[in-house]
Amino acid sequence: MSGLAKSFNQVLRKELNAYAAWFPVTNTFEIGDFGLIEGGVFKSMGKIGQKFPDIELKISVGPKSKIDFSSEGTRMVKLGANGEVATFAALGDADASLKLMFSKANSCVVKAELSSLQLSNIEEVGIKLANKSSWKKQYKVVSSVYKGDHCVIVCAREANTEVTISGAANLLQQVDGGKVSASLDIQSNKKSVFNSVGESGVLGLDLFKLNLLKKVKLLAEVSKGDIKIEKIVGDLKDDF
Repeated sequence: MSGLAKSFNQVLRKELNAYAAWFPVTNTFEIGDFGLIEGGVFKSMGKIGQKFPDIELKISVGPKSKIDFSSEGTRMVKLGANGEVATFAALGDADASLKLMFSKANSCVVKAELSSLQLSNIEEVGIKLANKSSWKKQYKVVSSVYKGDHCVIVCAREANTEVTISGAANLLQQVDGGKVSASLDIQSNKKSVFNSVGESGVLGLDLFKLNLLKKVKLLAEVSKGDIKIEKIVGDLKDDF
Protein backbone atom coordinates (compact mmCIF):
# COMPACT_ATOMS: atom_id res chain seq x y z
CA MET A 1 0.00 0.00 0.00
CA SER A 2 3.05 2.30 0.02
CA GLY A 3 2.15 3.75 -3.39
CA LEU A 4 -1.29 4.72 -2.12
CA ALA A 5 0.17 6.16 1.05
CA LYS A 6 2.62 8.34 -0.88
CA SER A 7 -0.12 9.49 -3.26
CA PHE A 8 -2.39 10.43 -0.37
CA ASN A 9 0.54 12.24 1.25
CA GLN A 10 1.05 14.24 -1.96
CA VAL A 11 -2.63 15.24 -1.91
CA LEU A 12 -2.35 16.50 1.67
CA ARG A 13 0.90 18.34 0.91
CA LYS A 14 -0.69 20.10 -2.08
CA GLU A 15 -4.10 20.87 -0.61
CA LEU A 16 -3.38 21.46 3.10
CA ASN A 17 0.40 21.82 3.36
CA ALA A 18 0.16 18.96 5.87
CA TYR A 19 1.34 15.37 5.97
CA ALA A 20 -0.75 12.24 5.60
CA ALA A 21 -2.24 10.47 8.58
CA TRP A 22 -2.07 6.99 7.10
CA PHE A 23 -4.35 5.12 7.18
CA PRO A 24 -6.68 8.16 7.05
CA VAL A 25 -9.66 8.32 9.43
CA THR A 26 -9.04 4.86 10.92
CA ASN A 27 -5.82 5.91 12.71
CA THR A 28 -5.48 7.02 16.34
CA PHE A 29 -2.95 9.87 15.90
CA GLU A 30 -2.92 12.63 18.51
CA ILE A 31 -0.93 15.77 19.16
CA GLY A 32 2.25 14.73 20.95
CA ASP A 33 2.69 11.44 19.12
CA PHE A 34 6.33 10.97 18.13
CA GLY A 35 7.92 8.61 15.65
CA LEU A 36 9.73 8.14 12.36
CA ILE A 37 9.01 8.17 8.64
CA GLU A 38 8.43 4.82 6.96
CA GLY A 39 7.16 4.35 3.42
CA GLY A 40 6.96 8.12 3.04
CA VAL A 41 4.47 8.59 5.89
CA PHE A 42 4.63 9.14 9.63
CA LYS A 43 4.71 6.08 11.90
CA SER A 44 3.99 6.70 15.59
CA MET A 45 6.29 5.08 18.14
CA GLY A 46 4.88 6.60 21.31
CA LYS A 47 3.36 9.63 23.00
CA ILE A 48 5.25 12.46 24.67
CA GLY A 49 2.65 12.63 27.44
CA GLN A 50 3.31 9.02 28.38
CA LYS A 51 7.09 8.95 27.88
CA PHE A 52 7.72 12.36 29.46
CA PRO A 53 4.78 13.19 31.78
CA ASP A 54 6.59 16.31 32.99
CA ILE A 55 6.20 17.96 29.57
CA GLU A 56 2.93 19.86 29.29
CA LEU A 57 1.22 19.93 25.90
CA LYS A 58 -0.94 23.02 25.46
CA ILE A 59 -3.55 22.33 22.79
CA SER A 60 -5.77 24.90 21.13
CA VAL A 61 -8.42 24.86 18.41
CA GLY A 62 -7.02 25.58 14.96
CA PRO A 63 -8.69 26.95 11.84
CA LYS A 64 -11.30 25.06 9.86
CA SER A 65 -10.70 24.20 6.23
CA LYS A 66 -12.02 22.12 3.35
CA ILE A 67 -10.52 19.76 0.82
CA ASP A 68 -12.05 18.76 -2.53
CA PHE A 69 -9.57 16.81 -4.63
CA SER A 70 -9.72 14.30 -7.45
CA SER A 71 -6.60 12.88 -9.12
CA GLU A 72 -5.98 13.63 -12.76
CA GLY A 73 -7.76 11.13 -14.98
CA THR A 74 -10.52 10.40 -12.45
CA ARG A 75 -14.15 10.49 -13.63
CA MET A 76 -17.38 10.47 -11.64
CA VAL A 77 -20.61 9.28 -13.28
CA LYS A 78 -24.02 9.55 -11.61
CA LEU A 79 -26.42 6.73 -12.46
CA GLY A 80 -30.07 5.95 -11.79
CA ALA A 81 -31.38 2.56 -10.67
CA ASN A 82 -31.48 1.28 -14.25
CA GLY A 83 -27.95 2.37 -15.07
CA GLU A 84 -28.93 5.54 -16.92
CA VAL A 85 -26.96 8.76 -16.44
CA ALA A 86 -28.95 10.84 -13.99
CA THR A 87 -29.01 13.91 -11.76
CA PHE A 88 -29.25 12.99 -8.09
CA ALA A 89 -31.27 16.08 -7.20
CA ALA A 90 -34.04 14.89 -9.53
CA LEU A 91 -34.16 11.37 -8.08
CA GLY A 92 -34.95 12.27 -4.46
CA ASP A 93 -34.55 9.21 -2.26
CA ALA A 94 -34.69 6.70 -5.14
CA ASP A 95 -31.93 4.12 -5.54
CA ALA A 96 -28.92 5.34 -7.47
CA SER A 97 -25.17 4.90 -7.77
CA LEU A 98 -22.03 6.95 -8.19
CA LYS A 99 -19.27 5.38 -10.23
CA LEU A 100 -15.68 6.54 -9.72
CA MET A 101 -13.35 5.59 -12.55
CA PHE A 102 -9.60 5.87 -11.93
CA SER A 103 -7.59 5.71 -15.15
CA LYS A 104 -4.21 6.03 -13.39
CA ALA A 105 -2.53 4.05 -10.65
CA ASN A 106 -2.36 5.46 -7.11
CA SER A 107 -5.24 7.89 -7.60
CA CYS A 108 -7.43 9.47 -4.93
CA VAL A 109 -10.70 11.28 -4.38
CA VAL A 110 -10.65 13.24 -1.12
CA LYS A 111 -13.57 15.43 -0.02
CA ALA A 112 -13.89 16.65 3.55
CA GLU A 113 -14.79 19.48 5.87
CA LEU A 114 -11.91 19.75 8.30
CA SER A 115 -11.46 20.93 11.86
CA SER A 116 -8.05 21.12 13.52
CA LEU A 117 -6.25 21.08 16.84
CA GLN A 118 -2.74 22.46 17.27
CA LEU A 119 0.07 22.47 19.80
CA SER A 120 0.41 26.07 20.98
CA ASN A 121 3.68 25.73 22.94
CA ILE A 122 5.92 24.03 20.37
CA GLU A 123 9.04 25.95 21.33
CA GLU A 124 8.61 25.14 25.03
CA VAL A 125 8.08 21.46 24.25
CA GLY A 126 11.09 21.43 21.93
CA ILE A 127 13.38 22.93 24.57
CA LYS A 128 12.34 20.29 27.09
CA LEU A 129 12.78 17.47 24.60
CA ALA A 130 16.28 18.73 23.81
CA ASN A 131 17.20 18.14 27.46
CA LYS A 132 16.02 14.52 27.44
CA SER A 133 18.96 12.11 27.05
CA SER A 134 16.74 9.44 25.49
CA TRP A 135 15.37 11.75 22.78
CA LYS A 136 16.58 10.92 19.27
CA LYS A 137 17.13 13.71 16.76
CA GLN A 138 15.36 11.62 14.08
CA TYR A 139 12.05 11.72 15.96
CA LYS A 140 9.21 13.75 14.48
CA VAL A 141 6.39 15.06 16.67
CA VAL A 142 2.75 15.66 15.73
CA SER A 143 1.97 19.32 16.37
CA SER A 144 -1.42 19.58 14.61
CA VAL A 145 -4.14 17.15 13.56
CA TYR A 146 -6.73 17.76 10.82
CA LYS A 147 -9.98 15.83 11.33
CA GLY A 148 -12.52 15.16 8.60
CA ASP A 149 -16.20 15.05 9.57
CA HIS A 150 -18.14 12.26 7.79
CA CYS A 151 -15.70 12.62 4.92
CA VAL A 152 -15.23 10.93 1.54
CA ILE A 153 -11.91 9.21 0.78
CA VAL A 154 -11.41 6.68 -2.00
CA CYS A 155 -7.90 5.69 -3.11
CA ALA A 156 -7.11 3.17 -5.84
CA ARG A 157 -3.69 1.57 -6.27
CA GLU A 158 -4.26 0.05 -9.71
CA ALA A 159 -5.03 1.83 -12.98
CA ASN A 160 -8.50 1.30 -14.47
CA THR A 161 -10.09 0.75 -11.08
CA GLU A 162 -13.84 1.34 -10.89
CA VAL A 163 -15.51 1.98 -7.54
CA THR A 164 -19.31 2.03 -7.32
CA ILE A 165 -21.03 3.72 -4.39
CA SER A 166 -24.71 2.82 -4.12
CA GLY A 167 -27.59 4.14 -2.02
CA ALA A 168 -30.38 6.68 -2.01
CA ALA A 169 -29.76 9.52 -4.46
CA ASN A 170 -30.15 12.21 -1.81
CA LEU A 171 -27.36 10.55 0.22
CA LEU A 172 -25.13 10.14 -2.81
CA GLN A 173 -25.58 13.85 -3.48
CA GLN A 174 -23.80 14.45 -0.16
CA VAL A 175 -20.66 12.81 -1.56
CA ASP A 176 -20.05 15.90 -3.71
CA GLY A 177 -20.15 18.05 -0.57
CA GLY A 178 -17.71 15.80 1.23
CA LYS A 179 -19.98 15.16 4.21
CA VAL A 180 -22.03 11.96 4.13
CA SER A 181 -24.54 11.39 6.92
CA ALA A 182 -25.21 7.65 6.44
CA SER A 183 -23.46 4.47 5.34
CA LEU A 184 -23.44 3.55 1.66
CA ASP A 185 -22.66 0.33 -0.19
CA ILE A 186 -19.23 0.39 -1.87
CA GLN A 187 -18.02 -2.12 -4.46
CA SER A 188 -14.87 -2.22 -6.60
CA ASN A 189 -13.59 -4.21 -9.57
CA LYS A 190 -10.11 -4.30 -7.99
CA LYS A 191 -8.93 -5.33 -4.52
CA SER A 192 -6.30 -2.65 -3.90
CA VAL A 193 -8.66 0.11 -2.80
CA PHE A 194 -8.87 2.11 0.41
CA ASN A 195 -12.18 3.82 1.14
CA SER A 196 -13.76 5.70 4.00
CA VAL A 197 -17.14 7.23 3.20
CA GLY A 198 -19.25 8.83 5.91
CA GLU A 199 -16.76 8.23 8.73
CA SER A 200 -14.90 10.80 10.82
CA GLY A 201 -11.25 10.84 11.85
CA VAL A 202 -7.80 12.33 11.37
CA LEU A 203 -6.65 12.86 7.77
CA GLY A 204 -3.59 15.08 8.13
CA LEU A 205 -0.75 16.03 10.46
CA ASP A 206 1.72 18.83 11.05
CA LEU A 207 5.10 17.64 12.31
CA PHE A 208 8.17 19.15 13.91
CA LYS A 209 11.57 17.86 14.97
CA LEU A 210 14.77 19.12 16.57
CA ASN A 211 17.67 19.84 14.26
CA LEU A 212 21.30 18.99 14.97
CA LEU A 213 21.66 22.12 17.11
CA LYS A 214 18.62 21.01 19.13
CA LYS A 215 16.53 23.91 17.90
CA VAL A 216 12.97 23.39 16.74
CA LYS A 217 12.47 23.00 13.00
CA LEU A 218 8.92 22.79 11.70
CA LEU A 219 8.10 20.40 8.88
CA ALA A 220 5.48 22.76 7.48
CA GLU A 221 5.19 26.30 6.20
CA VAL A 222 3.40 27.89 9.13
CA SER A 223 4.02 30.81 11.47
CA LYS A 224 5.00 29.94 15.04
CA GLY A 225 6.30 33.11 16.63
CA ASP A 226 10.08 33.23 17.00
CA ILE A 227 10.68 29.66 15.82
CA LYS A 228 12.75 29.40 12.67
CA ILE A 229 10.50 28.27 9.82
CA GLU A 230 11.76 26.02 7.08
CA LYS A 231 9.56 24.69 4.31
CA ILE A 232 10.16 21.04 3.44
CA VAL A 233 9.35 20.31 -0.20
CA GLY A 234 8.27 16.87 -1.43
CA ASP A 235 8.07 13.55 0.37
CA LEU A 236 9.81 12.97 3.67
CA LYS A 237 12.80 10.65 3.55
CA ASP A 238 12.41 7.33 5.32
CA ASP A 239 14.18 6.96 8.65
CA PHE A 240 14.28 3.17 8.41
